[in-house]
Amino acid sequence: MTTGYDLSLEQALLDADEEFDVVSYIATGRDRGRFSHRDPSGGTHVIDLPNTYATELSLERRTAVLKLHGGLDDAPERERESFVVTEDDYIGYLARGDVGSAIPVALAAKLRRSHFLFLGYGMREWSLRLILDRISGGEQLAYRSWAVVPQGRPLEQQLWRSRAVELLEQPLEEYVAALRAYLPAGPQQDAA
Repeated sequence: MTTGYDLSLEQALLDADEEFDVVSYIATGRDRGRFSHRDPSGGTHVIDLPNTYATELSLERRTAVLKLHGGLDDAPERERESFVVTEDDYIGYLARGDVGSAIPVALAAKLRRSHFLFLGYGMREWSLRLILDRISGGEQLAYRSWAVVPQGRPLEQQLWRSRAVELLEQPLEEYVAALRAYLPAGPQQDAA
């Protein structure tokens, strides 16, 4: 799950030769306020009935990237490019009601049963607080979750705590290096 617009998650999955789906928010046009689904073959369609969209995503067999604010389209036509970025976009995002109810039912259920690791997000970003509230229904997160920030100010610490998110105060680069030390060596590291 990301609020980023770029294609870095998709590129990392392609580099790892992983099959994946992308579920992306539609911020403009006729289908505004809905999500689209792009399957591994590149086929894309709008999710009209998210409450019945349970078998189209294979969450047990492959990764799904959820782009909560939409994203870029790498096709030359850029027909599927749509994202929430301006103040007016955010007002429209909020005015459409519960964005969480537009997420496919299987993916929404998976999110409610997941741990989260927030990397590079600060609670000063009201859009993050909105997303947390949408995921959790305004309650604390049900599963243990963490946020990595260089230094949490008192208000930020309180906001993370109120959502039952453990705050890890250290530079992101240090956290990633420490995490890498605990992960098994991948093919590229074995060759070194």
